[in-house]
Amino acid sequence: MNEKKTEAQKMTTEASNCFEIKEDGFAKYRDLMLKSQRMPFGILGGLGASLVGNAVWIGILLLGYKIDFLVLCVGFFIGYSIRYFGKAIEPKFGYVAGAIAFVGTVAAYFIIGCILFVKVNHIAFFSVFAHMNFSMALFLMWKTLGHFLDILFCLGAVGIAYYFAFKPLKEF
Repeated sequence: MNEKKTEAQKMTTEASNCFEIKEDGFAKYRDLMLKSQRMPFGILGGLGASLVGNAVWIGILLLGYKIDFLVLCVGFFIGYSIRYFGKAIEPKFGYVAGAIAFVGTVAAYFIIGCILFVKVNHIAFFSVFAHMNFSMALFLMWKTLGHFLDILFCLGAVGIAYYFAFKPLKEF
């Protein structure tokens, strides 16, 4: 009878030791996660997501559909890819994601402006870039980003990219 009690006690102590959270457990987990972060892979993933997402958005615009909230989807795509490929848990990944989203959406609006300029004036696409100067670039940006909602969606994409770019650790 005593042997059964000791076996049962051994099993309960082993089970409780399995689920016991040690005091330094979170610190070790955080150190492990910090060591596994990879900023270069995060940046490459964010740039790739920006290229793919903005190409899809411009392609949909060329088909004749003006869906502005797709910029927010591009921001989500950038942020999540930086989080996935960079294994991000620190806010610095969010800053990088916001910068990539800002530069990517502004570049996409610039390309959209060039495409619309080419369609209206019936000229070759690459001749626009051959004769591009700073005032013409500002004019194209003003015509494509001139509306309040376009600027708001661009800033929203930056915020969404920042929000989804890293997963902060919380103590359990």
